[in-house]
Amino acid sequence: MKPPFFFFALALSAASGVQAIVIPLDEVPREALPGAAARPADLAYDEGLPALNRKDWSVARAAFSRALQHDPRHLDALLGLAHVAAQQDKLKEAEDWLKRALANHPQSASAHLSWGRFLIATRRPAEAETALKQAATLDPRAAAPHLALGDLYSGPLNKPQTATEAYRQAAHLRPEHAGAHYGLGMGLLTAGQLSEAESALKRSGALSPGNPLPRLGLGRVYVAQGRHAEAIALFDTVLATDANQVAALVGRGDAHLSRQDFKTASEDYRRATRAAPRNAEAFLKLGMSLQALQKTGEAEKAYLAALQVEPRLALAYNNLAAMAPQNRTSARQALAWAEKAVQLAPDTAAFLDTLGWAYYRAGMLAEARRTLKRALAQDARTADTHYHLGAVLAALKLKPEAKAALRKALAIQPQHPEAKAALAKIE
Repeated sequence: MKPPFFFFALALSAASGVQAIVIPLDEVPREALPGAAARPADLAYDEGLPALNRKDWSVARAAFSRALQHDPRHLDALLGLAHVAAQQDKLKEAEDWLKRALANHPQSASAHLSWGRFLIATRRPAEAETALKQAATLDPRAAAPHLALGDLYSGPLNKPQTATEAYRQAAHLRPEHAGAHYGLGMGLLTAGQLSEAESALKRSGALSPGNPLPRLGLGRVYVAQGRHAEAIALFDTVLATDANQVAALVGRGDAHLSRQDFKTASEDYRRATRAAPRNAEAFLKLGMSLQALQKTGEAEKAYLAALQVEPRLALAYNNLAAMAPQNRTSARQALAWAEKAVQLAPDTAAFLDTLGWAYYRAGMLAEARRTLKRALAQDARTADTHYHLGAVLAALKLKPEAKAALRKALAIQPQHPEAKAALAKIE
């Protein structure tokens, strides 16, 4: 008898997009259930599995239905029918089969796990969390519920630290599971624990040498560590197999961008946008590299393309505002973009600085002063923000306060040209 069938295989999330690592069908051990299925039901279920694997849904459905004729409570057949229904976009039917499985087997970890995955797929993350936690409680030795929880926390629920702990538990329970180590490594990368992330991703790669995801994750770790040549070499190995692998192109672009090779970075990002015209990250980073090259017109187009795909990219709005030319029409547009960036990320000092300067350019000095002080309350280490506040205070005829702000800018960056010129003008 084969291990029980599992309903949905989830994807592990990464900043460059979602890439699939399929959870094996034997992730949770077969459970000894009261009133276990009779042999004829098991045989009928076994006949359906090959059809399921070759996606012959009608044959699989017929075999699982025969299993239920022999045993109406057969757990695996119920889950198999749910999967077939979902594959045919019959979500209401799939949900009915899963609820029947839960009603017949309320203590089944497999049933709760499958239900939790279905809830994730149908965008009910809070209910999914409850179901997956129940699955983990019912079978403490099973890694699959923790893997699914890791995916849930790293994705819809956006709890990266909790996701990392879920993957850590999965890796403890299944040390040979490449996906668990991958999820752990990506969580540690997000948390800035780069050495541990490197170890976890190397372990994942050793367990799954043909899978590009661990190498892509490890490349991102190397970029964060400033090991640019090693990162580029890793991304090159992935691109040698798939020249249009978007995550590898973006990752290699990041390595070039990090070492200020903006031209080469822009070439990689542009290739990524051609390979994936709906990839907002690729357009965003293309805009950043073009902005660094002072190609503001092209950068603006790239940022706007990113926002067409993902309208909540605060950084794109901020950078558009910062690049806007110095004229009355552009000042109004810059203010609208800067306000949108702060609306999306209200506690980001750099975005508040951009907004404060946009208010200044629009002649709204009181708002500029208030916003720049908010920016400095978040982070007082940036010379530009002190300079911007100094310029606003000078415009408000508050000469002593303006001098103090400009001197703070020069204390942080002694050769700040605009601050030096502004201070010389009012002294």
